[in-house]
Amino acid sequence: MEQTQKLQVHHHSMLQKKVGGGETIYIAFNNGTGSQSFNISGSGTDLITGESFSGTVSVPALSARYILVK
Repeated sequence: MEQTQKLQVHHHSMLQKKVGGGETIYIAFNNGTGSQSFNISGSGTDLITGESFSGTVSVPALSARYILVK
């Protein structure tokens, strides 16, 4: 069973956590004109760019990140 939690919501950004199928994915959206940082538990890899993150995820303006937790 998949679970979705909204962890942080700001005026132009949001962080969600999805858990299901033995995996955890953080989805960070930033619709603002400046970079936005979010704190996540553990470390993971952006499924789009392949970048690695640990503890903090920086999301550029007008972007999104999909972080698969290791």
